[in-house]
This record gives sequence, C-alpha cells and structure tokens, in this order.
Amino acid sequence: MKIIPLFILNILFTAFVSCTNSTPQESVIVIDLDKDVQKTIKYSSFADSISYIPLETTDSCLIGHVKDIQISDSFIFVLDKKQPVIFIFDRHGHYLSKIDRRGQGPGEYGWIVQFYYNENKKSISVCTASGSCKIIEYDLQGNLINEFSNNYFVGDLYQFDNGDYLVSRIGRIDKPLSAVLICDSKGNIKKELLQRDTTYAIDCSDQWELEVFDNTINFMSPLLNNIVYNYNKEVLSKTVSFNFLPAPTKDFYTNKPGVSGLGPHYLRTIYKESKNWLYFAFSSNSKGLRILLYNKLTGEYQISQDTENDIDGNGFTAQTSASENNTFIYCIEGEKDNNPIIQILHLK
Repeated sequence: MKIIPLFILNILFTAFVSCTNSTPQESVIVIDLDKDVQKTIKYSSFADSISYIPLETTDSCLIGHVKDIQISDSFIFVLDKKQPVIFIFDRHGHYLSKIDRRGQGPGEYGWIVQFYYNENKKSISVCTASGSCKIIEYDLQGNLINEFSNNYFVGDLYQFDNGDYLVSRIGRIDKPLSAVLICDSKGNIKKELLQRDTTYAIDCSDQWELEVFDNTINFMSPLLNNIVYNYNKEVLSKTVSFNFLPAPTKDFYTNKPGVSGLGPHYLRTIYKESKNWLYFAFSSNSKGLRILLYNKLTGEYQISQDTENDIDGNGFTAQTSASENNTFIYCIEGEKDNNPIIQILHLK
C-alpha cells in the first residue's frame, strides 16, 4: 500500500507521539508540529496489549523485505518488496501458498505496488508497475481471474464485490488528474471522488493511501489539503480537517525542490487510520521526523520523535498496516535466517 523515496518510507513507525494536547471542537484542527514535541511516547498510552505470530520459514517462503501486511479472518498476506511476491499464511503463521506471477505475459507483472484481499470473493487484486500499469485479480492459488491495463499509475486499491475498484492516485501528478476514482473491472473510469491540484509539483504519496474498516474506505486528500475522508454506500464524507503548522506554501511545491530540498518544511509521508486513531509521519531535512497520533474519540493528540515499547520491550523493524479495526501491525526480526514475526498492537 509508493512513490516517496525509500528513506522516508522506512522511517515509518520509528515514532509515535508523546505530549498530550486537547483540540477544541471546530471545523479545522490546527496543530503546530514544532510545539510540545516529546522524545518518546510509551506504547501503554495507546495500546492495551501486544500479540505475536511467528511466520513459518521454509525454502518456499523466504521473505526478503516486508512492504505490507494484510490480515483477514483466516489468512495473513505478506507482500515481499524485494522479490516481489505475496506470501499467504494461516492465522497461526503456517505457510499455505504464494502469488508469484513475475513476467511480461498475460496475468504477469513486473512489480507489485500494492494489493487488496477481497474476503467475500476470496481473491487478491494487485496494482502493478514496471513496463505497464495494470490491475490483476488472482484466486488464492495464483490463477488469473481478470486483468486490465489502466494506462495510469495506481498507488493503492480496494475492490468492491461487484468487481469495480476504488483506486488512489493521491501522490501522483501525472494524468488523469483524479486523486481518488472508481473504475470498473475493465478499467473504465466511472466516478471521480477527489481531484489533484495541478499546482502541487512534488510527486510523492503515503505508504498506505486507503484504510478500510467498519465497511468504509478511508483516505486523506492530497498534500496541503489535510482532510480525512470516508466513502461508504456511495457517499463521500469529510471526517476531520487539519491545518498542520508550519505549513509550506504552494510556491514550495511548485518549485519542484524534491525531498532533498525540504529544508525546514514538513512533508507528510505517512497517513494511517484505525477505528479510534489517526497516525501521521512528517519529514523535514533540517528538523527531522515528527509523528502525530490523534485520538478520534477525544480529540487529544500527541507529538514526538520516537516510541518506547514499555509493554514487553520488543521493537519493530518494518512497515505497519492497520489491517483490523483497531490494531497497528508491525514486523519484528525473527532469529537468524528465519522469517519475521508479526507484532499486533491492540489499541485502546
């Protein structure tokens, strides 16, 4: 669930937040990322417990580098960025199968950008890049169900049960200008939900752009328009609007400085959402990392540069995905030559 340079993506969950502030009930929530910044926040302030699932290691399922994880009622799906392959495990971590269709022919891909598991259809859809941009749907044995070329880059996707897709292009500046759109199973655009402002010249996106829980699809608008949306039953709604300070001007984005030219400006690199929490990461060349954790129930938020696991002391080494209603999911390194261990934070 990406076009930000890897050094930004990999800083991902190096921090949550620590000083607590309350926000008034107002239409736009103003948060200064340079105020009340604490060094760490303790896991126990936002998580009740942690559980672990070791992933089985065999010659058939050697994971190189985890890009994303999705967990369903019956399966764990791990996208290996290095290969690229989707490994499928049961909920106890036992290896079952994999999606490995690398190539240039029908039903094959050069690179997997992101994937989505449709539990009702028992199928996996991937958006691909390298050579051509396609969306391909497989069954759990890797057999081709459907594919189409969409002629534009897709950063994340969700499949409806009727075969239509909601796709995110939030971080892109190429055509079409749609940031979030709905297309049918042949790639025809049926509806545009959000459009990208062409004055924003930086081409980057969040590591994960779509968050799904409680039968709604949640996402954040393109850079500078810091609005969180949800889409449910064909209705697009705003859930919360932010004004993050200090805010770069449009001129900053128009000048195409690239990430290396951030200077004191903050670029939002991560948006994550669970049932009760919003998580953001921001990067600045001169100020470093800022992490913001926002409690959707109370309106309280915390800002910091790092986290501390005071529940059991284990850290994490890879990206995260809020795959269930109120969890954050990480990987931690297994023993030498073993696959990683899934770490699930059960949030308050």
